[in-house]
Amino acid sequence: MNAGKNLWKRLSHPSPDHVYPLIIMYQNVDVVIEQVDELLLFTPTCISISCSFGTVTFNGEQLTIRIMRQHELTISGEIHEVKFTRK
Repeated sequence: MNAGKNLWKRLSHPSPDHVYPLIIMYQNVDVVIEQVDELLLFTPTCISISCSFGTVTFNGEQLTIRIMRQHELTISGEIHEVKFTRK
């Protein structure tokens, strides 16, 4: 039980030295990404963004950007694959 508490603490309170993007995925249709630095690529089949640790790429069909704020992005569509690439 103690291991579960430690895992939850690390997930919910990350180290202030490391800023990781928060990615919330709702089935394979919607995804919310926070801590976005830059939009690198946007097509109906691929959306690629830059974050502090590297690049996150979403591949799928009929991908659209539903909401775009200063450091947050909401993507809708049929998401087939998510790739992470470190800097």
